Amino acid sequence: MKANKRPATENGYKKIWNKHLKGHFGSKKLADYRPYHATRFLGQIAATMTGHSVAHVRALMSCILAHAVVDGRIDSNPIRYARLRVEPKASKETPHYTPAEMLAILKALVNHPQAQVAMAFGFFAGMRTAEVAGLQWGDISDDWSTIQIQRSVWRGLAADCKTEMSKAPIPLIEPLRSLLQNFEASETIIAPTQHVLVNSLLRPLDLAGLSHRIIRPVLKDHSLE
Repeated sequence: MKANKRPATENGYKKIWNKHLKGHFGSKKLADYRPYHATRFLGQIAATMTGHSVAHVRALMSCILAHAVVDGRIDSNPIRYARLRVEPKASKETPHYTPAEMLAILKALVNHPQAQVAMAFGFFAGMRTAEVAGLQWGDISDDWSTIQIQRSVWRGLAADCKTEMSKAPIPLIEPLRSLLQNFEASETIIAPTQHVLVNSLLRPLDLAGLSHRIIRPVLKDHSLE
């Protein structure tokens, strides 16, 4: 997985393995694994997980056993015949900010320009966190009209975009445009390949750390969580 998957995907698979599959597969031999093993296991976890989460677990199970088939260790993939007989938990509606709420958040973060820019990219440009971390000054058009998504950075590790369709120009609209122009004026930029959000070593900023250290505490203090 490390060699063939994006860093965030590898990390997600590792979490699923450690939390759910390591104990399940544990001492079982590949040749002894049957569809009913998977059916029972998926039914057990479905009672406490959403359908989306169960699907992720099942997908990794299938990938592992499909690899075993290709490797000549088993003849067929038993996950193909497993059935989910328990209704998973209903997924909660994904929360989101309104434009008025986001403007209030940006105002609350006025003394934290990096946090302002990070939040604005997500709301006004619809960028993924890894795409924000991977954005370089050279990806912004000279006339400040578009942002060209070209790469992602997750926990300091550079990677390709999540999909080929993600590599696309995004309109740079207000108030993000003005916020970004003001931010640029306050920064020391040594090259177009410099990332927009950087740490003291000019490396891509850890946005999870930024959220933990600054964004969440400020929003909590202003009752904006």
